[in-house]
Amino acid sequence: DPPIIHRDVKPSNILLDELFNAKLSDFGISRSTPDIIQTHISTAPAGTLGYVDPQYFLRRHLAPSSDVYSYGVVLLELITGQKAIDHGRLEEFNLVEWVTLKFQEDDLESVVDPYLLHDNLHQDFATVIGLALKCTAFDRFKRPSMK
Repeated sequence: DPPIIHRDVKPSNILLDELFNAKLSDFGISRSTPDIIQTHISTAPAGTLGYVDPQYFLRRHLAPSSDVYSYGVVLLELITGQKAIDHGRLEEFNLVEWVTLKFQEDDLESVVDPYLLHDNLHQDFATVIGLALKCTAFDRFKRPSMK
């Protein structure tokens, strides 16, 4: 089976079964890649603002790493309790840019959802945030694989 690029990985498309196993839903805009060796396909951008891979949005190059980017945004939402794009704020807010800045300033405690801070899992937070930032790297070749 050729790989499928979902193109709309976001919290509302991730379902949990009775054992809390994650299942991806809503494959309406997904694309099947013609062969596994191909690095990208050119297509009009689709997906939800805030989760769309900037490389895909800017260059119309869709690749498996596009879903990796979206997954990284979902991880950031889980750990921060913030939305990817918050239109309710007065100033423009981009979750990936904000967490990246705080990570560079070594200020991870300010990005972790306060409801999670009581668990004393600071090293685990740093690990998850580090993974999420690798997934959301602007350069798609620097993102980890889902394999």
